[in-house]
Amino acid sequence: MRERVRIDLRRNGFHGTIPEEIGRLFRLKLLQLTNNTLTGEIPATLANYSELKGIAFYGNQLIGKVPDELGFLPKLLGLSLTENSLSGRIPPSLGNLSNLIIFILAANNLEGSIPGELSKLVSLDIFGIGSNKLSGKIPPVLYNLSSISTFDVGFNNFHGNLPPNLGLTLPNLEGVYAEGNQFTGPIPVSLSNASGLLLIKLGNNSFSGSVPMNFGRLKGLSRLYLGGNRLGIGKSQDSSFLHSLTNCSSLRVLQLGINNLSGALPDSMANLSTQLRWLTLGNNRIFGSIPSGHSKPFRPHNIEYGVEHFNGYHSYQYREASKAAIFRLLSGEIPSWVGTFLSLEDLFLDGNYFQGLIPPSFTALKGLQSLDLSRNLSGKIPQYLENLYALQYLNLSYNHFDDELPKKGFFGNASGVSVVGNSNLCGGYSRIAIASVL
Repeated sequence: MRERVRIDLRRNGFHGTIPEEIGRLFRLKLLQLTNNTLTGEIPATLANYSELKGIAFYGNQLIGKVPDELGFLPKLLGLSLTENSLSGRIPPSLGNLSNLIIFILAANNLEGSIPGELSKLVSLDIFGIGSNKLSGKIPPVLYNLSSISTFDVGFNNFHGNLPPNLGLTLPNLEGVYAEGNQFTGPIPVSLSNASGLLLIKLGNNSFSGSVPMNFGRLKGLSRLYLGGNRLGIGKSQDSSFLHSLTNCSSLRVLQLGINNLSGALPDSMANLSTQLRWLTLGNNRIFGSIPSGHSKPFRPHNIEYGVEHFNGYHSYQYREASKAAIFRLLSGEIPSWVGTFLSLEDLFLDGNYFQGLIPPSFTALKGLQSLDLSRNLSGKIPQYLENLYALQYLNLSYNHFDDELPKKGFFGNASGVSVVGNSNLCGGYSRIAIASVL
């Protein structure tokens, strides 16, 4: 019987251990066992497959160490062991796999440092060791693997600086994942030389200094995660880099929250990518008016401004249009595009320096349950708020509203409306004011 050269058993319900006998299929070239519930250890007998080119065991429940013997498979091109429960260290012997293109050991329990021997993987395209318990510094020689397009060391315990020439030594980078570590120092300005970069994730570290002004050269940049660092030098030019990002026409995610950024929100923010879906600026010292009335509609679906920490920021749970929005330390008029966030359930605009009226576009927020407009506005309370039938909480306190308070719809629920501190209101003011303090 002719021996098989390929075994593909992915996405089945297989359980139990990988049998040692599988090592007798000497001509095997691909072993694909992904997304099952296999347990036990990886057999060292895999080293018998001298013709093996691909090992894919990700998405199982494998335990134990990564076998040293895997480093003696001369033709191996791909090794993916991610999403298991493997422990121990990364074997230095894996540096012998000079033809390896894909190296993914992410989402395990691996410990120790990155062996310098991995710098011999001169054909490497994807390097993924994120979400482990690895520590130490990244070996400098690893940054010389110029063929790497995906560099993932995120969510470990690495420390030290990223080299200033990172974008020069890794010119083919498309994605750099280094979030959730203890990296310090400046963000390398040279990253803009990796012109194919699509994603930069450097959040939740201790990076400091200015955000590079030349990120606008990355025309294809789609996601930029810099939140949770110490970026900013406390001067007005901290926010100047935002202007350059208007050149990134594919930008969908911009995370800058929880830093030390200062300065005014530039008017050019209105010209950010029309594809922008998630923007966070919270927990900084950025101030100014929300841009509006420019050539492009500036209306990201997930948005946060100001100094408040947005619940869920660290959990990265946003996948669809946001259900909550917070704005802080802003001035000017409330932009009408807020009414385009059709999935909003909670909207907090309190404690700003807004002027003018509540925009009519709010009538489209049919699912809105909580609305806080306290300490902001003047004029009349528009009657169209009566039609927000999902409202359960409405705070209009300490504004300068005048004329008569609406009486229909939600305004008939005295316990859910607060209008304290609006001395020029008449109508149902007394009834609601009393209910709001009981």
